[in-house]
Amino acid sequence: MADTDKVDYHIEFAHIYSDEAGISKEQMDSIRHTKRFIRELKKKKKTYTLSLLIDEYHPKYTRLNLDKFLADMEKHGVAPTYVIYESKLITPAKMLIKAIGVDYKKHEKFHPKINVSEEVLLIDTNEGPIDIEVKGDVIHLSRYTCALLNTSFILLRLGVVSAKDAVEYTGLTEPRPFAAKYAVNIESKKYAPIEEASRAIILASKYRACSRYFKVIFSDEKTFGGANPYSVMYGGSS
Repeated sequence: MADTDKVDYHIEFAHIYSDEAGISKEQMDSIRHTKRFIRELKKKKKTYTLSLLIDEYHPKYTRLNLDKFLADMEKHGVAPTYVIYESKLITPAKMLIKAIGVDYKKHEKFHPKINVSEEVLLIDTNEGPIDIEVKGDVIHLSRYTCALLNTSFILLRLGVVSAKDAVEYTGLTEPRPFAAKYAVNIESKKYAPIEEASRAIILASKYRACSRYFKVIFSDEKTFGGANPYSVMYGGSS
C-alpha cells in the first residue's frame, strides 16, 4: 500500500476489557492525552485515525455496554472511527506466529506479565454480582497472548497484515483510512511489558522493519522523554 493512501497516525486509545463496566480513570487519562496529541497533530497538519481495541478474548465475563461506552467517549470529545475486537485478530496472529523463529516462541517475552495493583473487580454471575480481589502480577498463558494480539493490531494498522471482518466502523466520525504510516498506542504504563514484548516480537519476525513505525504514549505520565510529551514518544521520535 502506498503511503499516499495512509493517514499519518493511527491511534489506539482507551483500551478496555469486555468485563469492565465503563470509563475508568485509566480510560479517562488515555482520552485526555489523546485529545492533547490530536491538537499537536493538527498544529503540524498531520492526519490521523482513532480506534478502540476491546479485549473480549481473554476475559471470562462480559459487562461492557459498548453503545453507552462509545456515547460517553463522544461526550468527552474524542470518538473512535473504528472498533476492533481482539478475538478478530487471531487470523493475523497466526500469520505472525509463522513469521517468528521457532525458538523465539518459547521466550519469556512472548508471555509478559502485567503489573496490577490491588483492586476489587465486580463480576456478574448467574447467582448475582460477586467481588474478586486482584493482586500482584497477571500473566496470559493462552496461545494468543495479549502481546501477540497487540502486535497483530500494530501491524494491521501499518497495513502489512490483513484480518477479514476485524474492523467495525462506528459511524461516529467520517470514514478515514485505516492504514497509517505510524501506529500509536496511548495507554497506562502498566502495559509497558506488553509493548516491550510487541516490539521484541516484531524485531524477531520478518516484519522487523515496522518496529520504527510503532510508538507508545503512557497516559499516566506527565512527560514521555522530553519537555513536550508528544515530541518524543516511547519507541523513538516521529
